[in-house]
Amino acid sequence: KPNTCVVVSYWMGRPAKRLHGLLAQMQKVDAGVPFDLVVVCNGGDERPLSLPRRFDDLRPIVLNRENCGFNLGAWEHGWRSVDGYEFFLFLQDDCFLKQAGWVYDFEFRINHDSGIGLLGEMVVYDQMTWDYIREVEYTNFWPTVPEWPEPVHPIDTYKTLFDRHGIPWKNLGNHTPSIILFTSRRILEEVGGIPYFGL
Repeated sequence: KPNTCVVVSYWMGRPAKRLHGLLAQMQKVDAGVPFDLVVVCNGGDERPLSLPRRFDDLRPIVLNRENCGFNLGAWEHGWRSVDGYEFFLFLQDDCFLKQAGWVYDFEFRINHDSGIGLLGEMVVYDQMTWDYIREVEYTNFWPTVPEWPEPVHPIDTYKTLFDRHGIPWKNLGNHTPSIILFTSRRILEEVGGIPYFGL
């Protein structure tokens, strides 16, 4: 059995063209190691996703669920629904594969660097302070209105969520975006999975 399960999130409200394109790439671009595939369809409880037969060689498991939690909710549902995998690569349906070894490279890095628990495609705002990000990246947002119960500015919203969940807020805005994520079952179990706490 492969070490890695690739979990792809998809929302039934979008055309399946990009999802089909990603699956076609998986058939053509060598992953470097074997993998299994799970496609989680948000909104599939009302309009179940059915993949064309041309993707049968990928042996995809399709999980249809309610439309909640965006891609994070789909990923959470996906990894908890399958057993026996050491690693998970989480993708959105509009991702694309840039080079061969696209699963192998993730496995190699996490196996050879014991200090890494989560891998992504890049780190955004690397070594930038939140004050700098607010001034340079978020120039068109209005200030928070004092009478409103929740902050309006995205950075203030992030900080409120961090505080609410007891996550330390540091001065630098380094973080991995949630478009492509790779981690282990051990890490997911240690942190309690992928909670969607945006609401």
